[in-house]
Amino acid sequence: MTTKNTENQTIISTYTGSKPLTNNVIRTVFDIEKYAKTNDEQLNEVGIQLKRLLRNDYNNVRIKNATDIEDYMLMVSKSLYPTNEETVKNIYRYSEKGDEPCINDLKVNYKLTTDYLQAFKIKMMNECDKLINEAKVKQVKLTKMENKKIEDTIVVINKNEKDTKIETEYLNRISILPDEIIQLIGSFTLTNDMRIKLIKSKYDSILNNIMMKLNVQNLNKFMQQYVKLNNKLFIKIFKSTSGKLEDLMKEYNFSRYKCIDYSTRKTTKITNFITELEDKYKFIYLLQNMMNNKYKHTDNYLKEHLIHCYHTCIYISNKSIENSVKKRNGRKQTNATQQTSK
Repeated sequence: MTTKNTENQTIISTYTGSKPLTNNVIRTVFDIEKYAKTNDEQLNEVGIQLKRLLRNDYNNVRIKNATDIEDYMLMVSKSLYPTNEETVKNIYRYSEKGDEPCINDLKVNYKLTTDYLQAFKIKMMNECDKLINEAKVKQVKLTKMENKKIEDTIVVINKNEKDTKIETEYLNRISILPDEIIQLIGSFTLTNDMRIKLIKSKYDSILNNIMMKLNVQNLNKFMQQYVKLNNKLFIKIFKSTSGKLEDLMKEYNFSRYKCIDYSTRKTTKITNFITELEDKYKFIYLLQNMMNNKYKHTDNYLKEHLIHCYHTCIYISNKSIENSVKKRNGRKQTNATQQTSK
């Protein structure tokens, strides 16, 4: 321990009327300083972690570290004492007169400073406790929200499993019926959700083969129409949701076809198209499982869009095959006529 510290202890003991500081007390002081250092390290470490977490947020308020707090307390300390403190003490120390009026104000100042800092400490602890309690309340609410979400998810899963089992039984029976009967049933009884499931159960496994039967010209025409449908769909969804789903939709890369690249291979175009249809179906499932199904209109927009895409694709493919058959039959008939005339 330094001479200056020993001198300060003697002065404190004399002023307060207490006994000189013992080795145990001195050891306690060192323990406090060691704890303060450890506390500073913990404060800085946690502060850095919090800063990293909020790095991409719009919260630009800087996380305070131990040095910031020390600087603030130094500023508080400087504001508590008069600027001529040392001058007054020197005048008293070297004055020939033994009167004490010149240091009376300093005595009052030190007493008031002690009282003020005690109140200041209590106030700071209370404010910190408020912030800690606020954080704990938020933790409890978040945990309740998570538990409620899990409970709701379980309810939805159980309901979906029951509904899916019933729907699958009917869909399997309906899917083997002729298209005319399916369309007739659909116009009266099937919801969009049921229609999509029915279409997917019947065509998903053969959609690639159906589209491969299109020639490049017809495929490009279809893709041009698909781009227009996509743009209309996204504009409608953006307006109805005020853009709240835009970031989520970007994750699914729904804008694969903003324009047609005619240099892309036929197989690649078809693969990308089928992948996008499947992603839209997954997105519908995601919307259906959101809290309170608040994007019901968007859900319906996507269902109608998917149904239209499937029907258009199948229709164009059938037309393409029909035209090819007609041309082939026409060529056969022409060849037969020419051979007969010979």
